[in-house]
Amino acid sequence: MRGIARFGFRFMALLGAAVAVGCASLFFTCPAEVLAAQQDLPPPLIRPVKLFSVFYGEEENQLGVSFPDVPEGVPREGLLGEGFRQFCVSWNGDLFYFLDVLNGDGYCLLKMFDKSGRLVRTIKVEPRWASYMTVSQRGFIYLYGSGEFAVFDAEGNYKEELSRHLTEQLRSAPVYCCSPSDIFTTDLEGNVYIKASEVVSTYREDIPLTEPRILRLSADLNGTYKVLPYGSVDRRGNIWNIFTEEPYTRVSRRIYRADGTLGHEEETYAFKQHKVVVYDTSGTRVREFQIPAQALDNIERNLTVDTSGPEMIDGRGHILMFLHPQELRWHSVVPVDLEVMRPIMVMEYDERGNRIGLRSVLGEYRWGAPGLIRQWEVDRDGNLYYLEFQKDRVDVMMVPPAPVVSR
Repeated sequence: MRGIARFGFRFMALLGAAVAVGCASLFFTCPAEVLAAQQDLPPPLIRPVKLFSVFYGEEENQLGVSFPDVPEGVPREGLLGEGFRQFCVSWNGDLFYFLDVLNGDGYCLLKMFDKSGRLVRTIKVEPRWASYMTVSQRGFIYLYGSGEFAVFDAEGNYKEELSRHLTEQLRSAPVYCCSPSDIFTTDLEGNVYIKASEVVSTYREDIPLTEPRILRLSADLNGTYKVLPYGSVDRRGNIWNIFTEEPYTRVSRRIYRADGTLGHEEETYAFKQHKVVVYDTSGTRVREFQIPAQALDNIERNLTVDTSGPEMIDGRGHILMFLHPQELRWHSVVPVDLEVMRPIMVMEYDERGNRIGLRSVLGEYRWGAPGLIRQWEVDRDGNLYYLEFQKDRVDVMMVPPAPVVSR
């Protein structure tokens, strides 16, 4: 517990110092520099770089954003804005996709930018499809909403036959899709993977069973769906089920207000070693290992596992886990219109479970429309991308892969 207390003290002291010097977003815009100041914890392995910014507004190369009407200087804690709902990155990391739900004059606008921030293409899509989005290796864009799929090719042409085929498979499968926000991706052949749960039907409702599954929908117009074990899906269609065999240890987490006073305590679960079971594309179990393969280090012992969304598997088979520290500060950015709730610490492990280290520190923002599912992505080469929200724009950040030391 002494290590935990030391970690929490230094963590909170640094955030307090950042506010004191008038740089309220220092921890989140300069994570490597701030963590480096913690003498008993290593900094993130690689410093992030800003690729480009997209400003809020009504122009074609901007994103529609609307904030609640609140007098200047009044804290905006608990208030949500409205804006774009999805962020995706192409497999090679060259294109960036935003789903703008405000500027389409009755439609939603799917906007594609290159690495310099230049608008490459805008595609009009029906609002009923604008819930979830993913992009295939070929650059096909898959949208899902209102129980149906809409697929566009890289030039923005609507693929009606493929869209209908995916929707028909979904409707004929004996499962109920419960959370595409967790798993919605494609493999090298364009097959779609979506999180689903088997159900028990009663005369009143469909009751999901406790164990989720992965539903693979075939991109072959003559193919059909397959139900697979649950887990994160890599680019080849392999499934990585990451779980703990023993119950989590309950711990108490302290939540601090922005002024440094204790707000409240809550129960959460301490990070521990996880078991990884890998299944091939047929659903056959092929191997298993632990992460981390070694004993927990000082950072891991002070992390919790209550993040939303699954792990990410990059093109190298490296695993990225998104975790929270054990002590948090409710970090209001005033008078800026946005809030950073808490940091997310990204831990990286190689394909055998060996610890690579603390890859990056991201900010979890309270801002956003309810449909803003994910603020980070990873490409085939292991580059990590995430969003940093500012008062007048959103910055697209990139963290290159960390060098892997041979073992």
